[in-house]
Amino acid sequence: PVRPISVFQPTRILTSSNAVDLRDWAQEAIAAGTRYLVVDLQAVSFMDSSGLGALMSIQAMVRAAHRELIVCGISGQARMLFEMTTTHQVFKIYKNLREFEESLEDDA
Repeated sequence: PVRPISVFQPTRILTSSNAVDLRDWAQEAIAAGTRYLVVDLQAVSFMDSSGLGALMSIQAMVRAAHRELIVCGISGQARMLFEMTTTHQVFKIYKNLREFEESLEDDA
């Protein structure tokens, strides 16, 4: 069976300046019937509380639509923010996109 995946890859920062793009992507992916919404943060070197807030609100949207939000590639300052706020417990987090894709193969 096909497991539709949509990936959002912000670059450099995840703040209020691009949180709208993230929300728009999530709404479009949900409307398209995407099962797994993956936010790949590997290219993000800075994330603030509004970026984290956007992820939290998207998590609620995705759950309400009975989809799954996956976060991967967290490092540096962004990882610290996740851990300090204990939000790393709220998300399904993978080391990278490949690790997530391999987990789907294992389930198949």
